[in-house]
Amino acid sequence: MDYLKAGIHWGHVAVRAAGYGALSMAFGTFRGPNPVSHWAMQQWCTGACKGLHINLELIDGHKLPRGQVIYVANHASLLDILVVGCFLPFDFRYLAKESVFKVPFLGQHLAQQGHLRVYRGRKRHLNHTLPLRIHKVVEQGASVLFFAEGTRSTNGELFSFKMGAFDAAIREGLSIQPIVLRGTAAMMNRQAMDIVGEEARSGSVTVLEPIGLDTLVGDDTQRAEQLRDLTWTAMARELGQLGDEALRNDHTETLPLEARSR
Repeated sequence: MDYLKAGIHWGHVAVRAAGYGALSMAFGTFRGPNPVSHWAMQQWCTGACKGLHINLELIDGHKLPRGQVIYVANHASLLDILVVGCFLPFDFRYLAKESVFKVPFLGQHLAQQGHLRVYRGRKRHLNHTLPLRIHKVVEQGASVLFFAEGTRSTNGELFSFKMGAFDAAIREGLSIQPIVLRGTAAMMNRQAMDIVGEEARSGSVTVLEPIGLDTLVGDDTQRAEQLRDLTWTAMARELGQLGDEALRNDHTETLPLEARSR
């Protein structure tokens, strides 16, 4: 690996994180979430992707909801949160492992704005507070983003889903909004320490149809499991993992990174 090149790539991402993180922290001294901090997070994601010369497309961006939802995205790369953060236009919180909160400025921003820590190993027992923390986020009017596989895919394919996102949707009475990321694994896979050459830096975010709760039957556990299965099937179909490409929705709207869905 070219350490100098990697340092240049990630150095500017860190500088942007410091700048926007400091701004977010300054306004974060006020109680509760605020639009300035959300704007700072979005600007950091957009600026970082542009600085890394990542060519992104938003597909079917008109489907992005104006109301609160539980976002579910696939997870294949460290780049995923930057890519998703470019396009979600309204206030949201996402779940991240505890170590991310230790990154200077970025970690303080995430903590200040109520993003949700997920503990592993010996601290795993602390995750019992997650339902309450998610409920507080929803009470504040924000959506919640889950990478429902619970870990980064090793080969870019969709892994099985954990139940957290779907239990939360049932508890809070919110629809699932599936989002499919493409290209991030090819740009920087799970084992990589740096991004690939510029000629291969392209990806997309596809917004699928929302999945509501009205058709679910049974008790809360059964409904959450049905919701999980419906979501996984929709996302796997979009990724071509079900071998039935004819079922994909061919009516797509493609927008460059500079263009927003609103």
